[in-house]
Amino acid sequence: SGKEFAWGRGNTSELPELYRLRTWQRVIERSSPKLVARTEASLFASVLAALRAPDHGTMVLLGHDDQLNALGGGLGLSWRPVPFPENSTLPASAIHFRRIGQLVEAEYLYIQDPSAQKQRPTRVPATFRRTGKASIDLKSFLDLAEAAFEPDCANLWDHSTLRQTLVA
Repeated sequence: SGKEFAWGRGNTSELPELYRLRTWQRVIERSSPKLVARTEASLFASVLAALRAPDHGTMVLLGHDDQLNALGGGLGLSWRPVPFPENSTLPASAIHFRRIGQLVEAEYLYIQDPSAQKQRPTRVPATFRRTGKASIDLKSFLDLAEAAFEPDCANLWDHSTLRQTLVA
């Protein structure tokens, strides 16, 4: 079951199969660590600033599939959004990092059935290649994030102005 899309030529039940080629292209084109180190340097600088902030709270960084692919490639993350291919970056999806003391946990949130009217996001682990788990110690995470970008390519603004977006 599902809804028609593409002017009646497709059905949402076909999306997982259609996403195979799209995901392969996105991973090749938008997840290369050397590429994202330059193109998404500001994203990694912001993630580092948020995790180093003394007043722990929540910081929401908005982006698109480019940023999700960059985080995956730069931090060595992977996720399995069943029934879609591994590392698919689906509409309305997100990577959620949660710092708990000296540990950082990661998960991928997505809408499993795009044809459903009301649906809570499905959560799956976002696994770090370095640990083989959906968690990593803070120091290792910071090391990964620092190595993931070229500081000269980042827009480094005063992150203290972002504290207004932090919710305690």
